[in-house]
Amino acid sequence: MRRFPILILLLFATVPVFAQKLETLAATGYYETGTMDFGPYYQTLGYNEIEGLRLGLGLRTGKLISRTVRVSGYGAYGFRDHRWKGGLTTEFMFGNDPWRKLTLSARHDLAQLGTAAQLRDNAFFNSLLARSTGRRLTMVDEYRISYDHEMGEGFFNSLSAEHSRIYGNAYVPMVRPDGIPIARIDVDQFRYQARLSWEEAVSRGVFDLYVYPTRYPVLTLEMNAGRSTGNHFFFRPEVSVDWRIAAGGAGTGRLHTNSGWISGKVPYPLLKLHEANNTFLYDRNSFACMAYYEFASDFWTDIFYEHDFGGILFRHVPLFRKCREMVALKGAWGGISRKNRGEEALLLLPEGTSPLDKPYLEASVGIDGLLRIIRIDVSRRLTLSTGTSRDWAVTVGFRSLF
Repeated sequence: MRRFPILILLLFATVPVFAQKLETLAATGYYETGTMDFGPYYQTLGYNEIEGLRLGLGLRTGKLISRTVRVSGYGAYGFRDHRWKGGLTTEFMFGNDPWRKLTLSARHDLAQLGTAAQLRDNAFFNSLLARSTGRRLTMVDEYRISYDHEMGEGFFNSLSAEHSRIYGNAYVPMVRPDGIPIARIDVDQFRYQARLSWEEAVSRGVFDLYVYPTRYPVLTLEMNAGRSTGNHFFFRPEVSVDWRIAAGGAGTGRLHTNSGWISGKVPYPLLKLHEANNTFLYDRNSFACMAYYEFASDFWTDIFYEHDFGGILFRHVPLFRKCREMVALKGAWGGISRKNRGEEALLLLPEGTSPLDKPYLEASVGIDGLLRIIRIDVSRRLTLSTGTSRDWAVTVGFRSLF
């Protein structure tokens, strides 16, 4: 029964009319009418161990109502925990070229910590497309203000401040080293992000901005400073590189790296929880064979490399001439320093979570272009295999999603 939604998606993807609708919804998350948009679709239906069946509804104002202010919100109800969740966002546009936008948001909802952005708050992908029932979800209250400012061509800046409350539960409890459980942690933080690119094409919508790959590396610098419960201050700088590498007749490579460290003591939800993917949906910047909360670090380096051979072999095979060969290698290494582990830590690591003291590697092979938009990958864990780990994973992607 849990696999039924996947079959529906595959069926719809084979019919041109439905495939076009599927790609549009996947790109924006909304069904747009101009006056009122309905979505995001991934919050409408879900299932997990905490909420049971989850139903939701979301709306946002369209550009025919206002081209300077957009209000969006959603509500969802869990039939097992009998609790309402939801979020509200207001965006103020001050300029489109150069880009200037102020965003105010608040939410009270479950989130999957330790996964890539595409999957983090996605009730649909984290439940109906999951390999197992979702247990390790965390309730989060978050209030945020952010400002995006384009300083020049290829130079985007973002400054934000947020207050959040992160709650423990039976599946991801918060326990001090002395054995005393706590209900939640409070976090105040400020974040600055700078993104630098060269000769990158940009599409400017009314409220949304889209960038397209450039042949040069794209550099992102992020600095996050804040404090958690008990006036424990921390500083977290990160640097990322994204590079689309042309390989001539051998296709195209995509490289993503992320390195950072955390200065100061932090509770485990603020550690680097390495990005796992426990769904059947392909995500290039997460680990398909890694479990949620499996590894954590306060200093780390992640490397994701994917190569598209452009059909160098399949072009000679009947029925597969429009398909492309895909391979990927993903790795991570890090660790947890003494101040954030054992008796010196603010909170004990949850059961099943370990410091990533040794390199983690996984590799995958795949085929893209099946029925024009479908991609299938098979991933294999190469290191840190245990008797309880998942050593193989199969994921499905749609071209509009990656």
